[in-house]
Formats: sequence, structure tokens, C-alpha cells
Amino acid sequence: MEIMTGEILDNDQLAERWKLTGTADAIAKRFQRLRALPKSNPRHLKAFKIGNQTRYRMADILEYENRNAKNFTRSSGQRGKRNLSAQTLSLANQTA
Repeated sequence: MEIMTGEILDNDQLAERWKLTGTADAIAKRFQRLRALPKSNPRHLKAFKIGNQTRYRMADILEYENRNAKNFTRSSGQRGKRNLSAQTLSLANQTA
């Protein structure tokens, strides 16, 4: 599938692209929080309005994904796991 950078996405299409789950209201609030961040913040999500509906340019989404690549490449199995230093593991083994 070829992605055109001139393509325009709505909240539902962006949520599907990012594989987000939840109610439409919860997803809309999540995107609103990202849009409300200062523009200097790398997690700021660029958007524009058509009437009362928010839209996203594919070029802006691709730029956002590149800026925040670590959040998109993390596998679901790695979430919640910590990388423990050798010193921490050594201390844990000594007390066991």
C-alpha cells in the first residue's frame, strides 16, 4: 500500500494507524492532550480544523512518528519490563 504524504486523516483513521483501542471519546481526548502540548515538545501532535472536526496531514503524522520512533517500535511484550543494571542484579543475587 502506497502512502501519499498529501493524505488527510481523521481521529478514527489515525487511531487505526496507531492501533489504539478504546472508545472514540477516549481516543479523541488522547489526541487532544497531544495537540495541547507546547509546539516545542517532541510529543506535540500537529493538526488542523475543518469546521469543528480535527484532521491530520499524513506528512505531519510521519514526522511525528519519526520524532517519537521509540514509542512506535516498542513491542507489547517489553512494556512494563525494566532494564536492570548489572549492579542492581548483583545486589539482588546477594540478598537471595
